Amino acid sequence: MKIAILVDSLRNKGGVERIVLEQAKYLNADIYAGRYNLNTTFAGFKKLKIKTLIPSTFPQKLGSLILRKKYATLKLKKYDFYIFHGGASLEAAKNHKPNIWYCHSPSRYLYDLYIEELKKHNLIIKPFFILITTILRTRDQNNVANIDTILVNSMNVQKRVQKYYKRKAKVLYPFVDLNAFKWLKQGDFYLSTARLDPIKRIDVLVRAFKQMPNKKLIIASSGTMEQKIRKMAQDHKNIKVLGWVSEKKLHQLYGTCIATLSVSYKEDFGLIPIESMACGKPCIATKEGGHKETIINKKTGLLITPKNIQEIIKAVNWVTPERAKQMRKECEKRARRYSLKEHMKRLRKLMDEAR
Repeated sequence: MKIAILVDSLRNKGGVERIVLEQAKYLNADIYAGRYNLNTTFAGFKKLKIKTLIPSTFPQKLGSLILRKKYATLKLKKYDFYIFHGGASLEAAKNHKPNIWYCHSPSRYLYDLYIEELKKHNLIIKPFFILITTILRTRDQNNVANIDTILVNSMNVQKRVQKYYKRKAKVLYPFVDLNAFKWLKQGDFYLSTARLDPIKRIDVLVRAFKQMPNKKLIIASSGTMEQKIRKMAQDHKNIKVLGWVSEKKLHQLYGTCIATLSVSYKEDFGLIPIESMACGKPCIATKEGGHKETIINKKTGLLITPKNIQEIIKAVNWVTPERAKQMRKECEKRARRYSLKEHMKRLRKLMDEAR
């Protein structure tokens, strides 16, 4: 089969980008990306065939409108099957069948985080926000109706799909490359690799470690909050902000840390815990969303409800180097459930069923 993968954006080093990269390699698929920046995403994309719809430098809001129009008028003819990632790319679903949508989550600002987003706007902006989101929600519902099969990354997202689209979805868990992520040794630091975005709550981690000068934190990521995070961490020698790092460096950090931290708000699935467990390292994570599916509490990590930074401090002090090392075997065993091989095997099976 000749396969095309359509995705909203390839500009970060996140879970969606990693999944698209590996799926494209395995399926020998062409990629159509709304926006694409090789300098800020995984270097592996350089070897793949990628068609970009709009320049990555376009302003975000204007670019989103143009991107939706581009996808809505796109008509590809030379492919036998289409895989969609993201919300904007679904504009093209009506013209591209048979298809599958790998839903990482229904657009959160339109659905489960709508009230939180609405509260961020003043009385003048709120009516416009309500109008725009109402239009986009209707359009989103129509686009999803053109999807043949919905796949989701977790049971957590499966419930959202049922709630907001009244559709049944099949779970296809994300993966970890067990050959790349593995235990190397135990170092003297805790690790965060989550994107520097408000929903990831990295600022909360920094505030906690500022009160633990004897505990080291390394942050290996970037995002819209990078300058703020760097400013918060300055003059604190126990906190290092590296920005995006190479794949080799990322594997080395995972393989040598004490434990990882993932305190995202209502995480859809979360790759950090399974990458961490593959390296034999426990993960301290919020007791929310996908974290509850992957982490076995007090065996492969620690699930917490971070009402304040004291909860994070308490958790870091509980996951001592000695306790983390004792969790190694359980972590590695758990990670094998999310192997790259199993993901691709199930993906191929689901594609065959969808044809």
